[in-house]
Amino acid sequence: MNASNDILALRAGSFIRSAAEVRLSSLLESFRHSLIDLYTTTFVGAQHLSYRPLTPT
Repeated sequence: MNASNDILALRAGSFIRSAAEVRLSSLLESFRHSLIDLYTTTFVGAQHLSYRPLTPT
């Protein structure tokens, strides 16, 4: 009886761990996309705003 409880506990622990890994990986992916969006809007947008074409005065 004790062995079957151990097996159930191992399966439950494995399931919880894999669910946590999936959740963590999706959070990291979301964070990565947020950083890319922030970089794009901050630096690329700022470059476009500060861009001055070279025109003779």
